[in-house]
Amino acid sequence: MSLLQTSLTIGASVTKVEATHKAEHHAKPVFSKQRKGRRQSKNKDQHKAHTSLAHVSLLTSAHGSREEAQSHAIFFLFVAMLVMLLVGLYTYLRQDGPPAREEVDENAADMEVRRPGGFDEDVYMMAIALGTRDWHSATKATGSKTLPLVRGGYVVTLLLVCISIQMFLLYCTKVYVTPQAVASIRESYDAYELHMYGGEAHTRVLYTGKHRGFPQYFQPELFETLDDDVKGEVCQIPFSQLKFLVLVLLIWTMTCVCQINSCVTYAYTLLYCLPTISSMADSIVHEPKGKPRRKHTIVGLTMAAKLSFLFVIFVPWFFSTCFLCWLGCRWLAATNSFGDFVANAMALEFILQFKSLLYFAVTSERTKRDVQTTRHLPPTKFEGASFMAYFNTLLWGMLSISWVYMYIFHLQHVLPDYMWDVHEPCTPFLADKLAKPDLSGQ
Repeated sequence: MSLLQTSLTIGASVTKVEATHKAEHHAKPVFSKQRKGRRQSKNKDQHKAHTSLAHVSLLTSAHGSREEAQSHAIFFLFVAMLVMLLVGLYTYLRQDGPPAREEVDENAADMEVRRPGGFDEDVYMMAIALGTRDWHSATKATGSKTLPLVRGGYVVTLLLVCISIQMFLLYCTKVYVTPQAVASIRESYDAYELHMYGGEAHTRVLYTGKHRGFPQYFQPELFETLDDDVKGEVCQIPFSQLKFLVLVLLIWTMTCVCQINSCVTYAYTLLYCLPTISSMADSIVHEPKGKPRRKHTIVGLTMAAKLSFLFVIFVPWFFSTCFLCWLGCRWLAATNSFGDFVANAMALEFILQFKSLLYFAVTSERTKRDVQTTRHLPPTKFEGASFMAYFNTLLWGMLSISWVYMYIFHLQHVLPDYMWDVHEPCTPFLADKLAKPDLSGQ
């Protein structure tokens, strides 16, 4: 019995060893495949990292030079750090500056006594100025009880109409205008890439379904055999003339940043600097009666008024302007006609200025005079001469430059992975297309 058990045990052990050898034999390719797969995955990750860096290099240089790309990247990081430093410095100075009146030398030669400021003439500022005055009148119960309520309802209705129209214009531009422009410029550049790089074998396919060539296969001599229609379209891609593109986008961005600056400044002055009071009856101080064009100064706002102005006026104003800035850059970058390039930039400003157009078109002269005679307290009563007092607005200029740089080289998806390979072949082509004077005298 023991011999039988021993033989069975030995047989089972042999079978187990054979099975183990077979498993190892079959597992070797599996393990080797796994190791190979891990190596390939690691190589892919490294390749993606190098590709991303290469993309930055290619996108930040008009000629695809890695050295130039690195200098661009260093410049961008320097600008970003400088902006952050200046913003932090500005915040620090605002907090640690002399907030109290007794700490200010009022007799200093360079000390300015700031007067109450006025409001811009547009629908947004009209809503704040007249809304505060009507709210004040209704709370204090002076004069007619019906007129402030009716005028307040009219102002709110006009504000909502203005915001609704601007939002609808943004929606229509995003849905009906920019997609066609983006599709057209992508088709033109795709045809150019396929031709200039010798066909699909020397290109890769992006997530958009369009082709991008491998740099080593670029053949500038093939431009002569490119279809004339494709030449005319691709050579008017804004990215083919980088200086022109930067200039137009910078002007458009500064136009939007000007609006953002006004929004932030008014929000800071009215919502943060003005004291929070308990009743709107104390929100306005009037000049003596009988004085022509008597001024009405807003000296405080209740928390309800501040929250109302924040969410009904400042938040839509700020985010709609930011969205319009991005949308305008996208539309301009997708315009493959230099004539339309400038015209579109001018057309975009119409959406920004619509609040002023509506104000001057539908408000009465008495309403305009009421807005003009409404004032608000300044952020500080005294202001001395300092670098920040004179040059703090340069932050907005630096913000505009930084945004244009980031959009062109990092954020734009009009032509993803743009190869910067159109400028060199198209410059002579565009020069030949310029009208030359007829000196023959005929």
